Amino acid sequence: MKVLITEDDPTSRLVLERSLGSWGYEVISCQNGREALRALDVPEPPKLAILDWMMPEIDGLEVCRTIRRTPRLGATYVILLTSRGTKEDLVEGFRAGADDYVIKPFHRDELRARLGAGIRIVELEQSLAQRARDVESAMAQLADLRGLLPVCAGCGAARDGGDYRARVEAYLAAHPEAMFSHWVCPQCAPRSAREAPEGGTRAAISRASLEEARSARGSFRGELAALGVSEVVQTVHRGMKTGRLRISRRDGGEGDVFFVDGGVCHARTADRTGEGAFYEILAWREGAFRFEPERRTEQTSIFRPAMGLLVEGLRRLDDGESPSD
Repeated sequence: MKVLITEDDPTSRLVLERSLGSWGYEVISCQNGREALRALDVPEPPKLAILDWMMPEIDGLEVCRTIRRTPRLGATYVILLTSRGTKEDLVEGFRAGADDYVIKPFHRDELRARLGAGIRIVELEQSLAQRARDVESAMAQLADLRGLLPVCAGCGAARDGGDYRARVEAYLAAHPEAMFSHWVCPQCAPRSAREAPEGGTRAAISRASLEEARSARGSFRGELAALGVSEVVQTVHRGMKTGRLRISRRDGGEGDVFFVDGGVCHARTADRTGEGAFYEILAWREGAFRFEPERRTEQTSIFRPAMGLLVEGLRRLDDGESPSD
């Protein structure tokens, strides 16, 4: 481990360098406070610092205060080296931000023991910081998982725990961060098993297709058997993309959804335009889709936010309403 030594007396500095070197530390040696601050202003500064109190230019207390004012150096363990041993002096040193002190002339075994204690504290702080990062990462992943609203790919029912036909509006009221994903309800499971594509389940293919679509910078395409309309719409919405989403049904029917900066501005099918066309397209389960980036469309027939459209569309599917109701 790297240790910064700051001592203006050449003899004391040499003793410190040799002692710490013999104990296996990587020593960075400075003769005044200004040099010490320069030595700390690096991408990976030393985690421990031994500072002489009385030094020219910038003394040890001021270096210590600067360390504590600098966020990226806040975890540096500081040991003050001083001949000033009164209680008032020690209180002043601790108030400046020192973690420990050694009185001159120091005993080598005492210094080694205090350095060992400092290393244990530094390693503990590093371990706690890593655990905090791990917990933060795990919480973010949990939030992603909790933010998925499973919607049956067969009938459009929303799932919330054991209630297979929970109201979409009620779920989103409790989980405003939710994204829609496909699942298969018990009523549709037998048909889904018969129609499952070779090489894996629909859920596995859907996840792979979703990641591919999210990472696409330009156009992307896929099958509705792998990625439903609601998920494609959310992918375009989250990516703030501008362009046209073309849905082609296996029976020859086609529909278009137009986006501007991720918002739905227009939709059309052979029989409908506007929100009615969007709700009709949302109900399509078989076919292919292709998203193409395009310039902003001049036509606007939809003014409802994209997530509001999805909520309303899934509600209609859940209630068995027609797109034009």
